[in-house]
Amino acid sequence: MQRRRKPFNIDTHAAHDASGKETVLRFLRQLGIDAKENPNRYGVDLLGKNIDHTWEVEKRPEWEDEWPYSTVHVPNRKEKFLQLSMIYAVVNKDLSKIMFCVSPIISECEQIEVPNTEMTWGEYFFNVPVNEWQVYDVAAFEYHY
Repeated sequence: MQRRRKPFNIDTHAAHDASGKETVLRFLRQLGIDAKENPNRYGVDLLGKNIDHTWEVEKRPEWEDEWPYSTVHVPNRKEKFLQLSMIYAVVNKDLSKIMFCVSPIISECEQIEVPNTEMTWGEYFFNVPVNEWQVYDVAAFEYHY
């Protein structure tokens, strides 16, 4: 079957991108990791300043308290970033939780077609078991600026 990619949606991007990235940046800083937003808007979202890691961030409005599924779908269109020492970060609806998974685990997972409201056919995702993700409660950390 032909693979398709979801077209860029400026409204979705505006609603979720900045808050998701800012939440992950604050959390990383609390862990002592110095990171910054990538100035290349077509590149991976966040860059480590003194380390080789990068982070791709996605805010998932369907995730409230507990992750509601047995797997996490990472879009196939993010495959270009999996060659980096990339960590995929998923942020929940109210920015209170983050889960992380490293690129080597994601790239080894099966890719499956997942019909959804924006793409009814042809969009593929890495089907990553939820137990491969590290989940953190952002509220348990106090931010200092």
